[in-house]
Amino acid sequence: MLLFRSVFMTLGLAIAVQAGPKEDSGWVSLFNGTDFNDFYAYFQDNGVVDMAKQDAFFIDEGLLHVRKAHDGGFSKIEGHLITRKEYSWYRVRVDYRYSTNAEAQNAGLVIHIENKAALVDGIKTLRPRSIEINMRRMEASPWTLWSATGLGPYITTTVKAGTNNYLAKDQGGVEWTNDPWGERIIRTTLPNSEKAMGEWNHGEALVAGDSMLVCTLNGQLRTVGWHLQLRGSPNDATPSKRVPCDRGGIGLQSEGQEIWYRNFEIMELEPHTLKPLNAKPTGLARNNGYGDGVDIGNPALRALRSDGNGHLTFSNREKRYDAAGRKTGHPPETGHPWRRDVPTDTHP
Repeated sequence: MLLFRSVFMTLGLAIAVQAGPKEDSGWVSLFNGTDFNDFYAYFQDNGVVDMAKQDAFFIDEGLLHVRKAHDGGFSKIEGHLITRKEYSWYRVRVDYRYSTNAEAQNAGLVIHIENKAALVDGIKTLRPRSIEINMRRMEASPWTLWSATGLGPYITTTVKAGTNNYLAKDQGGVEWTNDPWGERIIRTTLPNSEKAMGEWNHGEALVAGDSMLVCTLNGQLRTVGWHLQLRGSPNDATPSKRVPCDRGGIGLQSEGQEIWYRNFEIMELEPHTLKPLNAKPTGLARNNGYGDGVDIGNPALRALRSDGNGHLTFSNREKRYDAAGRKTGHPPETGHPWRRDVPTDTHP
């Protein structure tokens, strides 16, 4: 078990979403634009459905196209196209665009999906245990966090007091953990960064096992979570008996509205160091905490470091923090690291 399961970044850092060249950056396509061989389809109250029999997801000139709901088909109920492979430490990104004719807009990127429950155990719930990074077009909804009802995981964050709306700790946010058996949604106080209807949005998530989840939409921070945990047994909600939720399949959602997805890609990361596993040296961003010579493309994420002992830390050239998360030896704090049980960072 990691000694440190949470890390944060400052709002003062601009979050860029453009990566370096694909052939060098470590990004790999999850959807190849030609077939669904690496995926399975799961639909509400039906469980796993033969890909040839589902009528919600189809390939349209290399794009993933979700059909608008129609009578008699799976497109009328919530569905998921899920990777057969499970992932733990990674960055994932996708572009999505709703139809301008849609009466409502709702979909999602779903992570840490329990594939065994679907493929082996044959459950037929709304969806398996998972976290939906929501794409619903509402003021407080795009790129917010929705744990699976009655399954989890629990997610800890900081919120505006008395609400479930994410708010940075240095802006008055108080620590709060959602409840998959109660209030399961983590919304946000941050401005809605989604594009106008009919335009392409770019969403990204940084997932560090059970330690951290950072979600950005069109380059703007939306939500952050940490301590992703499950009940130790189905009927025991005791916090001290919870276990980590650190991996799962990754899926895209259909909810009856027409939507297109493209550039569905993943960058797998080496645990704790956050070094891209599939990257080639480029010489573009040396000594950035991800491994020398690797262009990670996202300046804000360069603040995440490893001390080599399994501890993630937050730092940059302007700020350093002690084990209690207090600033040491530098100008007044403008951001707000969220750290626990972290040794003093010694990176330059």
